[in-house]
This record gives sequence, C-alpha cells and structure tokens, in this order.
Amino acid sequence: MTSASAVVFVLGEKLEKTWSAERVGQQNLVLGWVPRNDVLAKQSYDVTVWEGLKFIETPSVQRIRWNPSNPSVILTAPQVNRPESRNVSFEWRNGDMYLGQGKIVEAAVAKGKNVFTVRAIDQDITGSKPTQTEIIVDVE
Repeated sequence: MTSASAVVFVLGEKLEKTWSAERVGQQNLVLGWVPRNDVLAKQSYDVTVWEGLKFIETPSVQRIRWNPSNPSVILTAPQVNRPESRNVSFEWRNGDMYLGQGKIVEAAVAKGKNVFTVRAIDQDITGSKPTQTEIIVDVE
C-alpha cells in the first residue's frame, strides 16, 4: 500500500479503504495504520450513525383570507427526524427568491396559490444530504 492509503478501516480481520454503515445507532469504528500490509497501529472510535434527514410531518394546505393591509403569513417548518438539540438549519424560498433562514419565517403572499419550499440541513453531520418539502398557502 502507498502512504496515501496507509490508513484503512479495520473490519474484523479485513482491511478496507471504505466503510459504510449497515445500521443506525452507536457503533465502534477502528482505523488502522498499515504502511506495509501489516497493521502497525489501531485507533478505535465510537460513532453515532443517524438515519437520513427527513421531514416527519406532511404540511397541509393553509387557507387564509386576503388581507391587503397585511399581505403576509408566518411559516413554520415541519418537524424533522432529529432531536431539538441537533443543529438543523432551515432555508426558505419562494421559487427562486430566497426568503430567509430559521424554523419560522414571515413571507409575503399574493391572492391565489403560494408555494414555499423549506430545505433542512443537519449542520452536525459533514456531507449530510439536505431534504426539502413544500408548504402551500392558498389565499382567497
């Protein structure tokens, strides 16, 4: 093995360049230093594997009456499958227009169907894939 691949995952008796979790939850991960096909050093790490981020609620269509003196609505992001202690960020859009960040935002509405997209990202997981859902506000 070259020096670039001298650190590998030690899976039982096997040495692997990559590792994929087979289940969620607490797991023990072992890295080994193998410069010449012999494991010269090992280091063990306890890691937590999380299920992919997703919204656990499906937002229902909100129906509101048009109010020209206050043409806005307060939007709240649906719950995700992470505890509140996790660092999940929320980004809001209306089409291509960026509305802001946070679990709650205020957005302008027009008469008719208004479609807002909320995107969630788990900031505590490097390389986490974001998830998104739409919230529809029907203004009568």
